[in-house]
Amino acid sequence: MALPSIRTGSNAWILRFLAECEKEGKKVYQKDIEKEFGITRSTASRVLVLMEEKDLIKRLSVEHDARLKKLILTEKSAKLGESM
Repeated sequence: MALPSIRTGSNAWILRFLAECEKEGKKVYQKDIEKEFGITRSTASRVLVLMEEKDLIKRLSVEHDARLKKLILTEKSAKLGESM
């Protein structure tokens, strides 16, 4: 089965950022993406929703704050990362 390509550079940058943070054991939230890439909350939200629909990331609720969603890579995005 062929892996789908990542259509935009921003998806690749975000995936790389998430992978680096996971290696360092850091938790990443939407606000971290906004800050790292200098984008607005609405832009970050749109990009992350699309990435979630493409099964590149998952957003998991955290116990200490129902408003926060931790971002993690999916198995599919891990395979894409290996091929890049």
